[in-house]
Amino acid sequence: QSAIHLNTEPIKWDTINVSSILQAQRYHVSYLTQITSAKLYPRGSFMSSSIPSFTILQRETRDGGDIRVEYDSKAIYNGKNYDFEDIARTLGLSDNEKAGVYRTAYHGVVELRPNGSRLGPDGKFGGLVFVTPPIDQLRKIKFLDSIN
Repeated sequence: QSAIHLNTEPIKWDTINVSSILQAQRYHVSYLTQITSAKLYPRGSFMSSSIPSFTILQRETRDGGDIRVEYDSKAIYNGKNYDFEDIARTLGLSDNEKAGVYRTAYHGVVELRPNGSRLGPDGKFGGLVFVTPPIDQLRKIKFLDSIN
């Protein structure tokens, strides 16, 4: 039995002011605070393991803790970042990019949900994995000035 119920009442969106929750600055700060507070996970610990990388990350995030895996943003050769591609392939993510932007990336960050949806079957939230450029590079983004 699901605790999620579909809304049966129509919503008149044209009469609701949602601007306070749709402000880009708030979203950026909230999202990148979550990224910077995620536990840095050494990529070598899952890339060289005999256990599949995805399985390791599922286990590590099962109880709701977020993990950050950094790629070397300067590992560029012939216009491609081979470090990101290596991590993406290992995790089963798309390593495809267009004009230097990875599919599903937001300011160079690709988000992965190794336990499926955020809410697990036991009622606990599963954590996220963020594949990111180095954190000092993220801090240089203009809207992060308010995050220390």
